[in-house]
Amino acid sequence: MKEESFRWYLKAAEAGKVDAELFYKIAVGYEELENREESFKWYLKSVETGKVDAEVFYKIGSFYEVQKNRAETLYWYLKSVDAGKCADPELFFKIGQYIEMSGDIADNKEKSFKWYLKSAETGKVDFELFYRLGAWFEVHNNAEESFKWYLKSAETGKVDFELFYRLGAWFEVHNNAEESFKWYLKSAESGKVDRELFYKLGLIFEEQGKKEDAFKWYLKSANAGKIDAEVFYKLGCYFKEQGSLEESFKWYLKSAEAGKVDAELFYELGLWRDGQNNNEDAQKWYLKSVEAGKVSKELFYKIGCCFEKSGNKNVASEWYLKSVNIGNVDKNLFYKLGFWFEETGNKAKALLWYEKSADSGKVDGELFYKIGILYQNNGDEKESIKWFKQSAEEGNDKAQNIVEEYQKKKRKSLIIKIIIACFVVLLIGTCIRIINESVRRAEEERIQKIEKEKISKCVRMAEQILNGKEGENDTESIRYFKGYAETSAKNAKEYADEIKEIPGQFYDKEAMDQAVREANAASDQASTKARNAEYRMENIRKALSSSDTETFLNDIRQYLKEIENEAKGAQEAAKKAEKIKNAAIATKEEQDKKDAQAQAERKQRLKKYELTLGLYWVRSDNWETWEDARSYCAKYNKEGLSNWRLPTKQEYTKIRNRETNENFWCKEEKQYYHFDGSYSYQGYEVSTYTPYRFYCVKEAK
Repeated sequence: MKEESFRWYLKAAEAGKVDAELFYKIAVGYEELENREESFKWYLKSVETGKVDAEVFYKIGSFYEVQKNRAETLYWYLKSVDAGKCADPELFFKIGQYIEMSGDIADNKEKSFKWYLKSAETGKVDFELFYRLGAWFEVHNNAEESFKWYLKSAETGKVDFELFYRLGAWFEVHNNAEESFKWYLKSAESGKVDRELFYKLGLIFEEQGKKEDAFKWYLKSANAGKIDAEVFYKLGCYFKEQGSLEESFKWYLKSAEAGKVDAELFYELGLWRDGQNNNEDAQKWYLKSVEAGKVSKELFYKIGCCFEKSGNKNVASEWYLKSVNIGNVDKNLFYKLGFWFEETGNKAKALLWYEKSADSGKVDGELFYKIGILYQNNGDEKESIKWFKQSAEEGNDKAQNIVEEYQKKKRKSLIIKIIIACFVVLLIGTCIRIINESVRRAEEERIQKIEKEKISKCVRMAEQILNGKEGENDTESIRYFKGYAETSAKNAKEYADEIKEIPGQFYDKEAMDQAVREANAASDQASTKARNAEYRMENIRKALSSSDTETFLNDIRQYLKEIENEAKGAQEAAKKAEKIKNAAIATKEEQDKKDAQAQAERKQRLKKYELTLGLYWVRSDNWETWEDARSYCAKYNKEGLSNWRLPTKQEYTKIRNRETNENFWCKEEKQYYHFDGSYSYQGYEVSTYTPYRFYCVKEAK
């Protein structure tokens, strides 16, 4: 407004002019001059003389608000709204506040809520306002509206873990798992302490595969008072994976005491208590494991050990026997059973188990001595002395004395036998000389008889030829030996054919071929000489009584002898081929048995390398740097298995845990180990250039 106009407006009013618009303009002028007192006075005169203006009412209300006159402020703010100021969220909010601060409490809350709602709906953004609206609707059982305003409050900056929890619960009821999880997590992170909330978060993180986060919330839940056997068990498993055995078994124990029935859990607790030399507790958990269904040779053995430590040897032996019956082949266990049966008077079973212990590799002078005594009691001197000797070699004094006495007795017996043998030798020498003389005379008589028969045969042969019978006997012999030679050659070839499928390393192929060639050659010679003999026979028939008959007869006899020799040669070659064949088959069968046995033994040996996590593993006693350890594993070959590597940290931890439970060498303190991707000293990283021990692993397929 221009200064001149304002001055004349003011003069007009002072001169007595009463006009609502005039008073309004004067108020605006004073407002422009920032004179609030005068401005308020003229706005008020303007309204009192009939001015109706929502903005004027609002300004009057604002003045009274500065003066902290709540009643007048509320009055003029309401007149402003009635006059048309309907889109001011701040005005509505203030009206709500002034109504709430005046008059009857219950009635005012109802009225103030309506103005708060108008304020929010016309654009006021205030998380406290939204929160109050949410609370109002919650009190009045309007869940949908309550949730809507609570959500707005949270989204516009309200930090309240109870608010976040309500939102999480709402989304959970309405099956929105993602949103529910988000608000539950905010509630917990904002300070809400609730074991069930923590448990829910642990479950969700576990479903998402986030083990670290799941463990954190499970642990918070348990520490906040949650009693749940499964939660305790999961915490135990997690701590075990991290290599924290004490913490692991603390939670395992809580899980079992809270009611979890799990054979493996009870077994782990038994191992833990066993490692702490708490025999009574170890026995209790081992037996619970059996009751829950675990069947294991190691478990039965450990139960037997517990009963033995507590002095109950009879029950201990029953468990030892159960362990053996399902595959335990521990030499020391066999020895214990033998000792128990010996104490109970069952000598036969004592001997059985003692021998099993020795056969399984137990080297012990006292064991061998006991076996020797039991055999001695059975009257088996040979076996008893064998075991006494082994016992003596191991330094057993009692066995050494027995062996010495036995050897003295044996020397005496030997001297007597030698004396008797010398006498017998003298007697036999005399007898042999007499027998040799008799044999010599008999041989001379036999030769003379054969010569006579040959002469007679020659005469008969000549007579037969002269009489036209054509030497039938010799002809038959020639044909017989010729056929025999051919049959032998055929057999040799068949023997060679039978082993063609057998690999050459199982027999001497050259020797077989030579035998076949020899048989064929002998057969061919026999055939040739048979033809020659037949030719001589033909000559005899032609010569008849000529002087050449005797010569031809001699030739025929010579050919007959040679044919017989060739037949025998063919037979020997065939026998040689048959022997090679039989030896090849036997060698092949023996090799097949050895291969099968080697394969079975290899599978058996591989069992000790395999873990429940599906790996073969082997501990190296070498001390190497990390790089050399990796190289060692890469080049390692065991039982025909290649592609070995260093274990991961998780695999390394499981192997360490298993070996510790079974009292292996790694239970020694302050050992160093490498694993893949890093290196460790009892779980802490150490230098890559320092040599340490390590494991090699490969996947079991």
